[in-house]
Amino acid sequence: MKKLNLLLLFLSFVLLSCSKNELMNNDSINNDSKVPQEHVLVSKTIETDAYTSNIITSNYSYEGNKLISITRTGSNISKTLYTYTDDLITKVEDFDSNEQVLTTRTYSYNNGKLVKYTWHNTNNTYIYETDYTYISNETINYTKSRTEISTNSTGAMKTGTINMLNGNFMSDVSTHTPAYYEYDSKKQPFRNITGFNFLMFITTNKSGNQNNATTINFPATETTIATNKTYNYIYNSNDYPTEEKIYYSQNNQSGDLLSTIQYFYQ
Repeated sequence: MKKLNLLLLFLSFVLLSCSKNELMNNDSINNDSKVPQEHVLVSKTIETDAYTSNIITSNYSYEGNKLISITRTGSNISKTLYTYTDDLITKVEDFDSNEQVLTTRTYSYNNGKLVKYTWHNTNNTYIYETDYTYISNETINYTKSRTEISTNSTGAMKTGTINMLNGNFMSDVSTHTPAYYEYDSKKQPFRNITGFNFLMFITTNKSGNQNNATTINFPATETTIATNKTYNYIYNSNDYPTEEKIYYSQNNQSGDLLSTIQYFYQ
């Protein structure tokens, strides 16, 4: 009986030692990855214009995964402030170096879906609005209009249909120039920012996408020639881009470099 108790005590010690080693190994894995991928956030970007060599440095501030502000050097927009209602971005304001508001953008939602986007520049006599109607979760019709502030008269500007797939903006087929997007399978830098998934309808770089655009094609129309943008990336070990090069071309000619963006993460 005494030998049996000693054996059980020895086995308990061995099991405890193994469990402790496993926990230490798991901690090492977590330390190596530094930040869980779902919490990876952009802390800084440096964008260099290929033509002018102008450099814009942007620094990002957060509360949790909510983007609170972006401060910039090298740009006429020195600061951008974000306002949330719960987890939805409801207002974005751009300021110049004198702390004067340059542009104000507001976002309205219904049942967790963006239904109206409003844009106004303080130097502009118009307020621009876009209304969204959901045919399905992946097909959204929109109408763009503008209202002259002095007369309160509104006129339609553009209508179109947005198509989504797997959390990515795939196409914008409108009464003006249509646009078609292609993606890789890597992770878009801003995908983890709360509320940014709604902004993919609006931002030119489709910041709320899940993946990174590799090509944007603008087919020829009666009044325009075919153009496209291509994007080349360098990725880190977590599949987030650390560098992005943007090229522009016409009629399938070789592309000219527009800009280079470096990404840094916290």
